[in-house]
Amino acid sequence: MRWCALLVICIVYTLMAQPLVWGEHAETLFMRAVEAERAGDLNRAIDLFNEVAGLDPQSVATLNNRGVVYAKMNELDRAIEDFTSALQLDPDNISVLSNRASAYLKKGEPDQALKDLNTMLKIDSGSDSVLLNRAQVWLKMGNPEKAEDDIKTILRHEERHTGALVFLGQCLIAQGRMDEAAKTFLRALRIDPDSEAASRGLGDAYFAGRKLDKALEVYTKALQKDPRNPTLLLKRCTAHLWSQNYKQAVIDCQASLRLEAMNPDAHFALGNAMAGQGMLTEAVDAFSKAIELSPNSGAYFYNRGLALHQTHETTRALDDFNRAIEIDPGHVDALIARGGIYWSLGQTEKALADFARAYQLDGNNVGALKNLGSALLALEKQEAGIRALEEARKIAPEDSQVLAALGDAFLSKREMDSAIAYYKQAFRHEPDEIEKTRVLIRLGLAYERAGKQSQALKTYEKAVGSLKNPDMKQPLVEKIQELRGGKR
Repeated sequence: MRWCALLVICIVYTLMAQPLVWGEHAETLFMRAVEAERAGDLNRAIDLFNEVAGLDPQSVATLNNRGVVYAKMNELDRAIEDFTSALQLDPDNISVLSNRASAYLKKGEPDQALKDLNTMLKIDSGSDSVLLNRAQVWLKMGNPEKAEDDIKTILRHEERHTGALVFLGQCLIAQGRMDEAAKTFLRALRIDPDSEAASRGLGDAYFAGRKLDKALEVYTKALQKDPRNPTLLLKRCTAHLWSQNYKQAVIDCQASLRLEAMNPDAHFALGNAMAGQGMLTEAVDAFSKAIELSPNSGAYFYNRGLALHQTHETTRALDDFNRAIEIDPGHVDALIARGGIYWSLGQTEKALADFARAYQLDGNNVGALKNLGSALLALEKQEAGIRALEEARKIAPEDSQVLAALGDAFLSKREMDSAIAYYKQAFRHEPDEIEKTRVLIRLGLAYERAGKQSQALKTYEKAVGSLKNPDMKQPLVEKIQELRGGKR
């Protein structure tokens, strides 16, 4: 599971008052249009603003306000066209510049929004609100350092600006500076102990820094003040997920969904909680609901694919991994998962291509290297396979699967000293008892092939005591008897 701080940029459009030079009819139409907009009757507002524009086509107020209504209707190109026309008549109008910046941002063109915000700062260099908006755009564009600079300018104007402190904390999280972020949110809370944004941010900083107990404490304290806050419930749910407290995660997810039933992220989190408890059918249902509500999330398809794969619905799982990669071609985990399915289906070239692509996208991804190396070894490309696994070992020196795979590689090369060394390391770091037993059996084989019969016998004896499966146990018992010279 991957955590990221989510930035929410508020789109706030500004209506303008009617000009004083109009006649009574134009003023009446204008006011009726504004009232229709405030009542939510947006189509009626557009019709009325069109009538006003017919009477005065060069009215900045009419163009601006009609643009605001178009933006609320999500007709962003029309909105931007109206704002641009207004700015041709009044280039330094702060309200119109702000509205166009908001429309560009909503349209997904933060670079254009940035140009308008820069123009606004040339007109009013000391505007904290514009600096805050520009900081939000910088962060949206993936430049938290410049966002931090703008926020620090605001704090030099007003060091007790809670909103700026909260946003500074978000910038620090985006840069991975979790301890500094936590201190910044605590500073905001000392100024305003009731700030929900600061409390939520503090929890996010602890969560991102993997201080899960502290994150849960902060979210729980915030929920005591606001127990029906769906966002806080979802955040606490996610912290429970990372703590592997799946039952409590389900409780929080369901509580969040009772308050906000159409939130796809809550359904997604519920799916993860169900999967954590082994309730795979329920997990698939939850992921499917998330996909229904938000069909363009690669993560949703990927996680449903994992659940389907665990229920042996290979075809459906493959479809989901394909869709995840179609949405996000750089989804490394989906490439690895799809490669695993291709491998199981005997489509080795496709599997190798996926593992290689995953490694190309993320050279430090142990899963990509591990699968690539193991696949190459299975295809008897030993040197290439060993190189991939050695790279994986450099990144994760205690990964038992990588160590065991290296042991297998050197066993097949008949380099028994290296095989024995890797198997010993794999056994030491393997957390699963069943896998530890399997490593022991391979270690025993390496000892045996190295001519170290006494050590092989001791290793096999240690392994046989852990085996429950008679089909696996009987051959090992026979091997032990053989090494003992046939004695029972």
